[in-house]
Amino acid sequence: MVSRRWLIQLVVAALLLPIVICVVVGVGRLLAGMADTAGATVLEYLALGVGILWLIDLIVLVVLLALDAAARDDHRPDDELPER
Repeated sequence: MVSRRWLIQLVVAALLLPIVICVVVGVGRLLAGMADTAGATVLEYLALGVGILWLIDLIVLVVLLALDAAARDDHRPDDELPER
């Protein structure tokens, strides 16, 4: 079974990384408006890197949730099923 701690950390990262991307893009646009093209370019690449990290986080989260669901033994034998 997958550790609950890992799942919580991945969910928190999946929620926070888009906020980080928006802030970095916003500051990059601000720097571009102030004619600081070097700083804007650095922040653009940083936002791209954080976006890739977010996608990796989402993929790992989905895979771990699928593994966790597959590992659970929640099914009941046929003789314990309710009758209709």
